Amino acid sequence: MDVASKKVELIKLLSAVEDEAVLSRVENALKEKGEENFVINENEFWHLISKVDWNESMNQKKIQPLIESLVTYPESSIVTFYDLLSEKLFLLDQEKFAKELEKKNKHFSSDEFLYARCAVVAKGKNYFDQVVSNEVIFPANLYLEDLLEVPEQAFKMKTGNDLDHLPIYIFETGFNPEGWGDKTVEL
Repeated sequence: MDVASKKVELIKLLSAVEDEAVLSRVENALKEKGEENFVINENEFWHLISKVDWNESMNQKKIQPLIESLVTYPESSIVTFYDLLSEKLFLLDQEKFAKELEKKNKHFSSDEFLYARCAVVAKGKNYFDQVVSNEVIFPANLYLEDLLEVPEQAFKMKTGNDLDHLPIYIFETGFNPEGWGDKTVEL
């Protein structure tokens, strides 16, 4: 049997499988096999973010489906996810968003600002894009600090080891020079 025929047979077999655990194992095996070529791109990042369960009341439970999905990816993809998350948080690290949050909450906390940015990302691509294009939409009293723990928890769950990676962008408040100008935090 040639490769093309084998692929067709596998597709037929997989289409008949109803067991989510079996499908996850097959998916994981395929991803591990091609780990060196598998990188989470922008679309895959947002697909994963869509796993956040906003119907849950506890933040850890909100992010659990995301962690469980991310753990099925290769280790290198968890690192890439972390880098993309850092990029999104960095893009939202702007004075105009901070001022909007301060205006709505009547106070400002750099930690709350970071956790609010986490919530904006966790709400998904459409919401993220809306906020980026109109700071008035930036939410008040909506926080998801636990999103910061997702890459580390997924990596630990997958490997048993701590994630030893500094993301590409510093996402703490005040580090985006395009968002803060001369108020940018310097290291």
